[in-house]
Amino acid sequence: DQSGNKIVVLDTTFNLVQEFDQPTTGFGFRDLSGWENSSSPYSFLFAGYDNIVYKISLDSAGTLSLVDTTPTIYSLVRGVGYNPEKIRILLGSGGTGPISEVKPGGSIVGYYTVGIPYYGIAYLPSDPASPSLNFWLSAQQADTNGFANMLFKYNGPTESTTDTVMLYYPHTLAEAYAGGISYFPDYNGKQVLVEIVQGVPYDMLYVIYLDDTPQDCKCGDINSDGYTTLEDIEPLASYLFNNSQGIPWSCMDVNADGRPTAADIIMLFKYTYDELETLNCGAYNQTERQPLKIK
Repeated sequence: DQSGNKIVVLDTTFNLVQEFDQPTTGFGFRDLSGWENSSSPYSFLFAGYDNIVYKISLDSAGTLSLVDTTPTIYSLVRGVGYNPEKIRILLGSGGTGPISEVKPGGSIVGYYTVGIPYYGIAYLPSDPASPSLNFWLSAQQADTNGFANMLFKYNGPTESTTDTVMLYYPHTLAEAYAGGISYFPDYNGKQVLVEIVQGVPYDMLYVIYLDDTPQDCKCGDINSDGYTTLEDIEPLASYLFNNSQGIPWSCMDVNADGRPTAADIIMLFKYTYDELETLNCGAYNQTERQPLKIK
């Protein structure tokens, strides 16, 4: 009986924020992928269960709701990745079977042969200078102890591997298996992959560094005028309360707690009135004291 399966929400220090019962029985969701926008960390989750993909909404209050379900060509969906650039879902059944690229509603627009025993798919945003479909796969690749897995970066059009990362599990695990994987473009200033490793007697989350997150602004300079001042509070408030878009989180998360909140407005006030010497959007993006500027 797997009726106790949960979807859990963690902050960037892996503390539990919320948890939800899955609307399924059996083995539950095998892999999750999210669509991020300004109203919440994820506005939608896509999850594989048996031969179905569930679309689940997540509102700004953290409430999960089932939106719809889409049947697939697979008897068991093990890998799910979401491509927000094309609004398509990458699906796979694990093993060495092909990965399909699917539009919302279920119509297939592409197949990619991988030949790798994968158990999770993570879409990787393309380079605007040379767009191409790339994704990461978590695959079971045993070392001499039998407990390791390889992450493969895969290019869809060429059906070829372009990078690999080997993970080794601690000997405290009696068993360990590759699981679902997701890509995060800005995890404390770093582009990372997060994989859940299914183990005995416990599961583990692995965070794998890929690269630094490109910075489009400095910490607190939310209106991009070159200064961090009271004038930056308005666009931050607009983001939080009016769902305005187009501002990198790395500019707004001035207390480095993982996401912009009302607490960051308070921090900006304290900074501009000389109560704080430094704003810290993470070690990668800090702003030192500047003269108070009020127009």
